[in-house]
Amino acid sequence: MLRIGIVGGGVVGATIAYELSAINKDLNITLYETNQAIEGATWAALGVLVGISSQKKSGRAWQLRQESILRYPSLLNELESITGSPIPHNCQGLVHLCFTNEALAKWQDLKKYRENWTLEIWNVPELSQRCPEIVNKDIVGAIYSPSDWQINPIELTQALWKALTIKGVDLRLGQKVSQVIMSQDAQSCRGVMVNNEFEALDYIVIAAGIGSPKLTNKVQIEPVIGQALHLRLQKDKHKDFYPVITGKDVHIIPQSLGEYWVGATVEFGQSDPQALQSVLDCAIAFCPTLSQASIVGSWQGERPRPVEMSAPVIEQVATNIILATGHYRNGVLLAPATALKVKNMIFK
Repeated sequence: MLRIGIVGGGVVGATIAYELSAINKDLNITLYETNQAIEGATWAALGVLVGISSQKKSGRAWQLRQESILRYPSLLNELESITGSPIPHNCQGLVHLCFTNEALAKWQDLKKYRENWTLEIWNVPELSQRCPEIVNKDIVGAIYSPSDWQINPIELTQALWKALTIKGVDLRLGQKVSQVIMSQDAQSCRGVMVNNEFEALDYIVIAAGIGSPKLTNKVQIEPVIGQALHLRLQKDKHKDFYPVITGKDVHIIPQSLGEYWVGATVEFGQSDPQALQSVLDCAIAFCPTLSQASIVGSWQGERPRPVEMSAPVIEQVATNIILATGHYRNGVLLAPATALKVKNMIFK
């Protein structure tokens, strides 16, 4: 029996465990998560899948995005079937607002690279017709990507945890991996220390986000702060079309009638109390009706950004150690593709 340990039970680690659990082999899979509840980057994420409308045109960065977007519909169906519970998501697409002609030209150029995907370029009258709530004199157009969704990251991860338990994965909530124990020649891993006890493993996957450098010297991670607000608009009108709206790195995410998330991930260093107000001001600048909304709650969290390495880091750093970390702003988006890549690295 092959013993595989995954350190980090956020959306990335949980998705890796899920994909491995589907392999028809004699596996013993353990998922270690320091916290009892969902915290860290997953807790702070907005779950916006900027995949097809990403400016990445080729190479690894584009392939990972495309693989995840292709996998998500079936993944959600599988999880809902296993757990018996729906996972909240918005499949109405993503609208990027353009504030300069140069930006609009980039989107027009991107469309040439997306031959197998739908991207619509809207002029201002088209934008006003489809999204009348968007009003700003500086907007020169927009691009609409129907294949880019938004998924509730906490409920997605909770569904993964529940599915893993049903499928027989050993889910260790509240158990911290303090050390990776290497072989004498430092070429492979023997196991891990958990609550001061040694546990032998044949393979280890480190998907611990910001905590990854504590377990290996093969990666450096810097935290980038993301901030978000939950808004409620009492007099919101029912709409048949309610995509995610993004402009100037700020996302407006409809949750249900009158309920919105507004957020961004743009802060390096210490948190600035004024940053959250700046995010709200930016959202109101292109969606003025949000000025009438009340603030129901707010949250912030640290996203793991690799230092001097491309995000994300998905590498085999020893004979039986794989890093799957440093997803920065794209943990939810890239979780499925990361999981598939890790599975292929273990079972070559």
